[in-house]
Amino acid sequence: MATITNIGILAHVDAGKTSLTERILFHAGVIPAIGAVDSGTAHTDTLDLERQRGISIQSAVTSFTVDDRIYNLIDTPGHPDFIAEVERVIGVLDAVILVVSAVEGVQPQTRRLSRAIANLGLPCVIFANKIDRLGARTASLIDEIGRELQRDVVVLSDVTGLGTRDAASSPRDLADADAIDELVDVLARRDEVLLDRYVEANGVLDEGDVREALWRQVTDGSVTPVLFGSAMTGAGIEGLVGALGRIGGDGDGAMTGIAHTRDVPGSGIAAEVFKVQRLPKGERVLLCRVWRGVLENRASVPVHQPHAPTGEEHAPAKVTGIEVFRDGESIQTQSACAGDIVRVHGLEDARIGDWLGEVIRDRVPAFEPPVFEARIEAVDPAQHMALNVAIADLADQDPLIGLRRDPVSGEMFVRLYGEVQQEVIAATLADAYGIAVTFDEPSVVYVERLIGEGHAAEIFPDTKPPFYATVGFRIRPKQGRQSTWRFTPGKAKQGFFDAAEAGGRAVLEQGLYGWPVIDWDVEVTDLIYLVTSVPVSYRNLAMLVMAEAIRQAGTMVCEPVHEATVRVPPESMGAVIHAVAVHRGVVETTSIDGDLAVVTGMVPAAEIDALTRELPGLTNGWADIDARFRDYVPVEGEPPVRRRTDLNPFDRAVFLSRLSGRF
Repeated sequence: MATITNIGILAHVDAGKTSLTERILFHAGVIPAIGAVDSGTAHTDTLDLERQRGISIQSAVTSFTVDDRIYNLIDTPGHPDFIAEVERVIGVLDAVILVVSAVEGVQPQTRRLSRAIANLGLPCVIFANKIDRLGARTASLIDEIGRELQRDVVVLSDVTGLGTRDAASSPRDLADADAIDELVDVLARRDEVLLDRYVEANGVLDEGDVREALWRQVTDGSVTPVLFGSAMTGAGIEGLVGALGRIGGDGDGAMTGIAHTRDVPGSGIAAEVFKVQRLPKGERVLLCRVWRGVLENRASVPVHQPHAPTGEEHAPAKVTGIEVFRDGESIQTQSACAGDIVRVHGLEDARIGDWLGEVIRDRVPAFEPPVFEARIEAVDPAQHMALNVAIADLADQDPLIGLRRDPVSGEMFVRLYGEVQQEVIAATLADAYGIAVTFDEPSVVYVERLIGEGHAAEIFPDTKPPFYATVGFRIRPKQGRQSTWRFTPGKAKQGFFDAAEAGGRAVLEQGLYGWPVIDWDVEVTDLIYLVTSVPVSYRNLAMLVMAEAIRQAGTMVCEPVHEATVRVPPESMGAVIHAVAVHRGVVETTSIDGDLAVVTGMVPAAEIDALTRELPGLTNGWADIDARFRDYVPVEGEPPVRRRTDLNPFDRAVFLSRLSGRF
């Protein structure tokens, strides 16, 4: 059976990521000609919007085969507004090609992606693209990559004709004494045995020993190889593909235990849903990574939803079709095995983040959710209901859109990363659904954190007006951004626990001031099943009880802040420090790094865009800002209040009145 390796191509926008995908497919003989991003002919840019804008908006899966090894290649968007696409893909990868422009070097999105790759422990190969461009660099770029990305790097290619059309890249001779010295200098930091052998041999080591140590450390994510080349001319592509074949291999291409590729112990099916697609005729299909077992067509598989209350499991549903990716095409198959990326038909209830079969691991978010929200409405009021359906469809494909509705006014709000994403949503609604929309100015989404502990319970028959239910919650603050929900089964049927949890969690979405409550620990203290009980009574009562528990604990409103690193000419540092202060930021450190001044600090998320727009005017057009979410901090002064879109369980009379009106 052929080995399957899932490779993601990640990069800052315009670094050449999609062009590299095209070149690799051409090199492998999958496509007869190389498409172009700007002309809209790229193999993996299939959306009309992608062709029109010349950028990747969604992730795309293709495949090629080299030396009996199957590579599923996943091209991802480079623009930060579509980081959600990268979020979903990165968790199902075995290794990553991180593309860096040899001209522009390390850019803000490069740093963000590199951090996520490192946090997940994924093997990473850096492809320094555009060596044929004027201004391309080698030595200074390597220094920059090591410093900015905080990676131990080894250079595996030599470049000639740098910065010209004749630029070429060839594999570095690892038998050369200088090359061995440089490799051992990096590898020995984590391999004392190799260092001892090097010292004992007076600096003379067998190339095979060094090569084996190199790829072992690349495979476990400790060392990052850098290869130079050009996606436009094809320089260095053969060396890059060869490097992919050695990750986790023994030199002959046999896998020796790459953590993200090996079959997970056990025999049952375990497949992770990471993307939902709509085919041209409207059919909804799932993209899944099979981690264990065999997924078979026409089989009935359980669908686990870890994100739903109590990790809800739907009744087994039938798979009506499976497609695997082979040599640039998706082909129908009767079964798929561990390592496969598959397109699954049927399973209408499955969502992104669900598992088919067993759940074998928790998914760790690689990036923070969007911190902005905007109201969206149809230009034609008669299309309001159609917009409801269309936005729900888009949220199904991108859960981080975070659709929120006001049940009274019917208004809809969506979460956004930025203006480009907003423009794409508007264009998609117009082109695919025939709905013209407008957005209000995006506003920051604040959160609430608990101040203390709260405990509330309502015991039947004292629940007034009578709910045939008994529910009690204790809530307290929790550190570490991992909220927990605890209960002891046995006192009631599972359906009543689920209903109570759903009601309690609904209130946590809109706290005392209308913002989501985060970082909590909830314990179910009372939940007793009555013969006359129905689940809806538990859900409704749980909302009132949770609201009272939160009221007792108290909350403070917090705003998102970003950690910002600004690199500018030294003469501009004073102006930048002043600008950070004007935008309510706090400067934490300043330093000089070569020819640049570096200013780091915390800036409210609401001010980042304004600061970014202002920087070029303060630095004669030269400024580089890298901003990433850091934390939520208490709001100074009067806390902002968000208009509620629920039934307001914090006002019992209003809640019961609206509840009776709804039902």
